[in-house]
Amino acid sequence: MNNSQIISTAMAQSATDLGCAPEDFIKAKNIIVESTADPNARKYLKLPFICDLVSYGNNIVASVDMKYKDIVEQYINRFAPEHCFETPNMQKHIDLIINVFSWISMVETRGVEPLS
Repeated sequence: MNNSQIISTAMAQSATDLGCAPEDFIKAKNIIVESTADPNARKYLKLPFICDLVSYGNNIVASVDMKYKDIVEQYINRFAPEHCFETPNMQKHIDLIINVFSWISMVETRGVEPLS
């Protein structure tokens, strides 16, 4: 098996796991798909994902729970694919997400009125 065949096999399995097409990994723009359970996915994965990001270098394919689509889309389009996996960038965005969801939780559970 040569390198091209190994990458093709890996992309095919990643596509099954994420619920996308293998060709999505070689597109120029980032792709977001809804995460679903697939019986052919790796057995140890807990599907569907809340958020799983995969890149083979060209772009990022994100398999997400669609209620998080907007947040994930903002993140993956903010940096080049290789920089989305760097700890400082992930931490900044995670902090923002935690703050947003904390505010949403306060609004939903305590009846706090959002700022207008």
